[in-house]
Amino acid sequence: MIVDEFKKLSGDEQKAWLEQQTGELGRTVADICQELGISRAQLQGLGHTYAINQWRYLSFENRASVNCQN
Repeated sequence: MIVDEFKKLSGDEQKAWLEQQTGELGRTVADICQELGISRAQLQGLGHTYAINQWRYLSFENRASVNCQN
């Protein structure tokens, strides 16, 4: 999947795809970012972060904070 295809998915579909990638398929976040052609910070900018073996959705306020930190 490329980032443009990923962006076309709903938020729930994006999260489900990410969960499948790290869960069933055992892929790393680095692998996913490489496939999408984006950095981890860019993935966070799209609203998703992976911490403590769980995908979390970032609010717009938290996204801005993450982008400023990166």
